[in-house]
Amino acid sequence: MQRKIFTLWIVAVILLATAACVFNGRSNLPNMVDKEITLYGIAKDAKGGAVMVIKNGGVVYIDELTGWNNEFLDKDISATGTLRLKNYIPDPYVDEKGGISQGAVGDEFVLEKAKWELR
Repeated sequence: MQRKIFTLWIVAVILLATAACVFNGRSNLPNMVDKEITLYGIAKDAKGGAVMVIKNGGVVYIDELTGWNNEFLDKDISATGTLRLKNYIPDPYVDEKGGISQGAVGDEFVLEKAKWELR
C-alpha cells in the first residue's frame, strides 16, 4: 500500500513540475484557451495521439488525429484551430494488485478542428 502511494506521489510531482514549466511564462497557451489560434512547431507522435511540440516547449494534442503521416511527421508545421484545455488522455488507475495503468493525470492542451500545413 505504501509503495502505491509513493508511486502515485512521484507521478504527481513529475506532472506538477511539467505543468509548472508550461505555466511559468515560457508558454502563453493558458491565455489562448477557447480561442482560434495558429501554432508553430514540430509534428510528433505520442502514445495519446498526434501532437505539436511548439517552439517554447509546450505540447498540444491535435484532436481526433492518432498520428502524423510521413509527409508531416518530424517536420516544421503550422496548425490553426480552437485551443482547449481538457482531460484528453484517460487518467491512470491502480488495480487491485497494485498495477498502475498508463494515462495522464489532469488536463492537456488540445487543438480542435485543426487544419495544418508544412512551413
